[in-house]
Parts: sequence; structure tokens; C-alpha cells
Amino acid sequence: MVDNRTGAAGTIAAGTVAKATPDGHTLLFTAGLAINAAMQRNLPYDSVKDFAGVTQIGFGTQALVVAPALASSR
Repeated sequence: MVDNRTGAAGTIAAGTVAKATPDGHTLLFTAGLAINAAMQRNLPYDSVKDFAGVTQIGFGTQALVVAPALASSR
């Protein structure tokens, strides 16, 4: 069964999975655990302690790009 829990950049779904019985029947498919831990202060779970990795599905790269004029606005 798939139970889509949308909202809050995956925090709602991750909080639900973190509270689930650790019996191997509940899985979380997300790319936001590390990002949410860095961006939000009060998460309802601990990204490191409450989850165990199963496999890597893929990977992607990201880049932060800013205009050169931004440096002169300090």
C-alpha cells in the first residue's frame, strides 16, 4: 500500500515513518532528510537516529548560482 503524505517538504511523511513500528513494513522514499535537517530547527524526528538507509536509488547534482553583482551589494 502507498500512503502519500505530502506537505512541509517531506517532514510530515518522515515524522509519520519515524514514529512507525520498526518492523520493516514501513519505508520512506525521500531525498530531503539531509536538506530538512539543515534548513529546519524543530523537526519531529532525528534524521540520523530515527532512520536506517536501505539502498540508494540514484543521485543528482545541484549548483547554487548567483550574479557577480551580488558581491558588491554587501
